Amino acid sequence: MTADDTLTTPTNVLGSTSFTQSRIQPTAVEAPAPGKPNSLGSLVRIALCTTTADFEGIAEIELLNFPGPNTHDTTVTEAGTLHLMSLAAHPFRPALLEKGFSPRLWPDYRTTVSRRQKMAADRTSIFLKASVDDEETGKERIVAMAWLTSPAAYKASQRTWIHLLKSELLHPVVDGVWNRVFDQADGTDFGIIDVYKKEVRRVRNNVMGDKPYFALEMFAVHPSCQGRGAGRALLQHCIGLPADQKIPMILESTAAGYPFYVTNAFKVVERGHVEYCRKSYEWPVMVWKLSTLG
Repeated sequence: MTADDTLTTPTNVLGSTSFTQSRIQPTAVEAPAPGKPNSLGSLVRIALCTTTADFEGIAEIELLNFPGPNTHDTTVTEAGTLHLMSLAAHPFRPALLEKGFSPRLWPDYRTTVSRRQKMAADRTSIFLKASVDDEETGKERIVAMAWLTSPAAYKASQRTWIHLLKSELLHPVVDGVWNRVFDQADGTDFGIIDVYKKEVRRVRNNVMGDKPYFALEMFAVHPSCQGRGAGRALLQHCIGLPADQKIPMILESTAAGYPFYVTNAFKVVERGHVEYCRKSYEWPVMVWKLSTLG
C-alpha cells in the first residue's frame, strides 16, 4: 500500500453495517492562520506511513510522548493514570529525555520502528502521519502520528496474496523468534503491556459487543508542535474514517490527552482498571460516534 492508495472496502456486511468505498489518501488541511500565536503557519499534510523514514519519524514522536509530561504525578482524577502505566512499561525514557539524549539513540527506538512496520502489514492497523515543510530546510517534517485499527473488512480489498502470505505465515514465525530473542533487550516491561492489552480487549468487548468500530490505539504530537493545529487536523482526519462508514471510534485516554478528546466530542463510556506489581492503574475509555455531534 502506498501513501496515495485508495483503500476500498468490500460491500459485504460486517455485523449490521455494510461497508462502502472509503479513501485513505494524502490530504492537506489548513493549520491555524499565520497570525495566530505559535501557529505552524503552513499546510498540514496527512498521509499513510509507508517508508522506513515515516516509521522512524512516528517512532520518535511516540517515544517523546509516552510516558509524557507529569510522569510522576500520582494524582488520581477522572483523566486516569495511564501515564504511570506507560512509565512502568518504559522506566528509562524520562531519564534519557531529561539528559538530552535524542530518542533515536534510546534502546527501544529501533525495536519500536520495527514493530510498527510489522503492524502496518496486518489486517487492521493503519498508521498516519501529519507533516509540514520545515521552515529552514524545506524538507518534510513529521509533527504528529496516529495508529488506528479498523474492522478487518476495511483493509481486505487491499490485501494481495503476497500480503496475506506475509501476515498469515511469515510474520507470526518471525515475530515469535523476535519476541523471544530481542524484545526484552530494549528495556520494555512487556508484562504490564500484556496485562493492559487484556483489559483493553475486555472493555472494548463489553462496550462494543459484535458491532464494527475503529480504535484510536495511539495518538501523539511532537512536543515542539503541540497546540499549533497539527493534532487537531490529524484527529479530524482520523474521525472522518469511521464517520464515512457510520460506525464509532473508541480509545483509551491518557491524562494529557483527555481534555483534547473531550473537546473533540469523545464521551467517556467506561473505565479500564488493572493491578500490576501491587500498583493500580485506571483510565477513561472514550467513544466518538455521529450522534455525539447532535
